Amino acid sequence: MDERLLGFVAGRRWGVLATVKRDGRPQLSNVGYAYDPAQRLFRVSVTATAPRPATCRPTRG
Repeated sequence: MDERLLGFVAGRRWGVLATVKRDGRPQLSNVGYAYDPAQRLFRVSVTATAPRPATCRPTRG
């Protein structure tokens, strides 16, 4: 990942998560997130029943 981009995104706490619904339409959701530099991992705050987790799960195929 581009370190400049990572620095920009890691220094913030709010963003927009863009996914694609099953029917092909975009799903945009405002999300809070945190970056863990030790693991190079973003943690995104979501509710399990919201559409976000379902559209982020890998599909089998």
